[in-house]
Amino acid sequence: MASTEIAVPVAQQPPLHTFGQQKIPGTEAYAFWQAQTGIQDEEELKKHILKVQAEAYDVRSTSRFNIPGIQGYDQVLKLGKERANAILLDVGCCFGTDTRKVAADGWPAKNLVATDLYKELWDLGHKLFCSSHETFPATFIPGDILDPEHLAAAEPLYPATAGQRSPRPAIATARSLNELRGHVAPGSMIVGTHAGATEKGVKVITRGLNGSTLSLFCHTAETWAELWDGQVFEKGTVRVEVELREVPLPGQCAAKYQYLSWSVVRL
Repeated sequence: MASTEIAVPVAQQPPLHTFGQQKIPGTEAYAFWQAQTGIQDEEELKKHILKVQAEAYDVRSTSRFNIPGIQGYDQVLKLGKERANAILLDVGCCFGTDTRKVAADGWPAKNLVATDLYKELWDLGHKLFCSSHETFPATFIPGDILDPEHLAAAEPLYPATAGQRSPRPAIATARSLNELRGHVAPGSMIVGTHAGATEKGVKVITRGLNGSTLSLFCHTAETWAELWDGQVFEKGTVRVEVELREVPLPGQCAAKYQYLSWSVVRL
């Protein structure tokens, strides 16, 4: 195990005028924003997004989508199209941008469940995307996934077919994620992305000009795969695919942000 230190110029809060690559006209992401909001004019779309973004800073701010680039996303979409009543759970959904992207790519919105700490985020999402529960009928369940009242720890079901014996939960009336537990089948997936490293251990990041630091414990691609296949699940009962990726950091810093993109499939 190791500890590494890098200097990263991280702003305390992204400026409102920063749109980034996802808001560039002509890109797939920009077309997504036009389709979801119904606003075609570039300046009007920019004003609309910035207005809601400003309101969201009182809670939390992120309006980009990440899920299309995650390992296994194509297989996720295949499940939604081929398995009747398959449920997708978006944890840490914020405005529901990824939730809407999955729906736009073919997953029935009525079979989507999203969760985050604050309902205000989901409400701002409807405002941001000019939608309502009637036009986007995904289910939102507020709560903290570390709170047992929302999601209690439970042992995995073996075999995976055991989850097929129980009836499908009524997601529209669910009040916690506990009501979704145990409903799995072979092919069920968990996908995600987060910070990673070439060596397992604590990475210390120096933030901004004031010298404050942020410590992150990071896995490598290999140790992350070993965690799921053999520790979380019994060895050989899942297939794990994980890739360590790098992206340039903002500013003049030569360092790059390393992250893991991964998927876990029940066998």
